[in-house]
Amino acid sequence: MKKNSLSLTSFSSLGQKILSHSSIIAFVLAMGTLIYCVFSIQLIFDLPQDQAYYDDRLKNNSISSFDQKTINQVKQLRTTKEKITIHPDSYFNPFME
Repeated sequence: MKKNSLSLTSFSSLGQKILSHSSIIAFVLAMGTLIYCVFSIQLIFDLPQDQAYYDDRLKNNSISSFDQKTINQVKQLRTTKEKITIHPDSYFNPFME
């Protein structure tokens, strides 16, 4: 019986020491968790990009369809040689004399 009570007192004294330093232990655990999270996020962002997947998604996203009427209007805008600019009377260009 004496042996059990001796080990029980040693456990209780150990428990009291741990509880007296509980704020320090909680701080160390919180900082360790925060550091682990930051490094995990950094590893995720540092992963090499899959260039083939990126090119495939870019190709799929850049495909657009226009009807022939819209294509003709764009071509007409590009080939128009007339330069008509209408400005209000209060417009003043300081770079032209």
